Amino acid sequence: MPVRMATYALFVLNRYGQVPDQVLILLKDSEAARQVPDRFEQGRVRVEYDVIRLWEQDPELLLASGLVGLMPLVPLMRGEDVSSLLERCTALIESEIESGQERNEVLAVTGLLASLKDRRIVQAFFRTKSMLSLLQETPLFQELTQELVREADRRARLQFLQHQLEHKFGPMPEDVLTALQAITDVDALARLGIAVLDAMDIDAFRQQLPLRSEAG
Repeated sequence: MPVRMATYALFVLNRYGQVPDQVLILLKDSEAARQVPDRFEQGRVRVEYDVIRLWEQDPELLLASGLVGLMPLVPLMRGEDVSSLLERCTALIESEIESGQERNEVLAVTGLLASLKDRRIVQAFFRTKSMLSLLQETPLFQELTQELVREADRRARLQFLQHQLEHKFGPMPEDVLTALQAITDVDALARLGIAVLDAMDIDAFRQQLPLRSEAG
C-alpha cells in the first residue's frame, strides 16, 4: 500500500505539478490494517499521507455533520452495536435524499459496507425495514450481483479444470497454476477444459495457455 500511495502522489505531481494531500481510508479492522504505515520511505524518497482507520473513528461526529453522502461509512465506525448505527444513518439518508433512486443507491452502498462488519445483522436489519427488495432493484445491487455470479462461475470452472489436470497429469507445475489463476475469461477456461482432453502431456497443455495479455 505505501508503494501505491507514493505512485499516486508522483503521478499527480508529474501530471499537474502539485503535491496532493492523500488520505488512505481503511474499512475493516485486521492485523495487517493496523500495521499500515502513514508514509513511504526509500532512500531519499519520502511520501506522507493520512491513514484513517474507520473502526477507530467516533461515528457521532459524522452523524452530526449532515454529510449524507458519507453516511455509508458510519456502520464501520467505532461501536459494537451495528444495528443502532444502521438505524441512525439510514434514517438520515431517508430524510435528506429526495430522489428515490439516489436514496436507494446510497442505502445499497450502506448495506454493502456494513456487511463487512456483520453480514447477518445487516441482512436482518434491512429485511425488518422492508428495504431488502428495494435494494435488490437498484442498478448498483444488480450490477454487483451479476459480478458475483460471474466470479462464482469463473471459480467453479477453474476448480473443475484443475481437477481435470491433476487427474490426468498429476500435481500441477507452479507456472501452470499461476497462469490459470490469472485467467478471468470464462470462455478461455472452457476452451482449456477441451484442451485438457486433447493434450498428451502437461507440456502440450501448457502451449494452449493464453499469453498474460490475453488472460483477461
